[in-house]
Amino acid sequence: MPSSPRTFASAPIVEGQRGVDLKAPWWRFLLARLGIGGVARALRTAAQEAGVSLEWSVRGVAIRTAEIEILLAPDDFFELFRMLPVLERLKLRAHFVPLGGRRFADLRGIRRYCCFNSEEWLWHPSPPELEDFYAGYLLRGGPEAGAVVFDAGAYVGEVTIQLARRVGSGGHVYAFEPDPRVAVFLERNVRDAALGNVTIVGKGLWSETTQRVLSGGACGASVTDQRGPGDAFAVEMLSFADACHLAGRAPDFVKMDIEGAELETIRAGLDVIRQNRIRFAIASYHEREGQPTSAALETMFAAAGYAVETGYPAHLTTWAWPQQ
Repeated sequence: MPSSPRTFASAPIVEGQRGVDLKAPWWRFLLARLGIGGVARALRTAAQEAGVSLEWSVRGVAIRTAEIEILLAPDDFFELFRMLPVLERLKLRAHFVPLGGRRFADLRGIRRYCCFNSEEWLWHPSPPELEDFYAGYLLRGGPEAGAVVFDAGAYVGEVTIQLARRVGSGGHVYAFEPDPRVAVFLERNVRDAALGNVTIVGKGLWSETTQRVLSGGACGASVTDQRGPGDAFAVEMLSFADACHLAGRAPDFVKMDIEGAELETIRAGLDVIRQNRIRFAIASYHEREGQPTSAALETMFAAAGYAVETGYPAHLTTWAWPQQ
């Protein structure tokens, strides 16, 4: 039997503080700022295609047009490669203020960003996703009012909060987030949203209830076989069956984005999945042995008697649901 959900010690989240991910070393930023090397050339091309200019300084790099200015920290300048092609989406998420005749957004460090599908403003440790992955999760159906939901890989709670509002006071969302670096943001965002139907579980999902090592940035730490240098750390994991025991029942809907561990979790949980009518929406773009996990998930769910489909290329998702 798994232990009870643990809560995270409240930590002050201060706007503008340094975030938790270091995406690029200082020397790469310096070379790009000086216009030297392939990265600098690629950024110049991307800026031209987006119709913007890039202004470099010791503060970071600014994206500028006649109407807007968006400032990124030096550590985050590699984010330009994903931001510039979808700049209109970033404008929907960032908080702008009037400054010098332009609308200005400071994205350095910890900031709040607007959700795509609501007016919720959530704390993030670094610049957010720019794809509407929540809409993708629900393309083949979502939870009804009163449903029990698992949000596995809850990150800062963007999907958690929207699912909690969808299921209402008669439903409940269990938000699984094993990485304490981002779980403090999840806790703060759920508290700010004044939701009483969310339980934060400081554990991940895996093939068994055990302890594993996570390694990688806070935006996507994954299970590794051994503790290595740098940011690797031990976390508690739950099997799917034990997660159901913790909730007191199997969920009606599972959203999952767990950096490749979906294969172990689903494979070991197939008995529970066969015995219950659960709808799944799983981020399946993660690569294992050079292949996205979607193909293996499709095989497993089909063997369990579920209908299964993969789509939404912007954030590859595998949906599975009980056949009639």
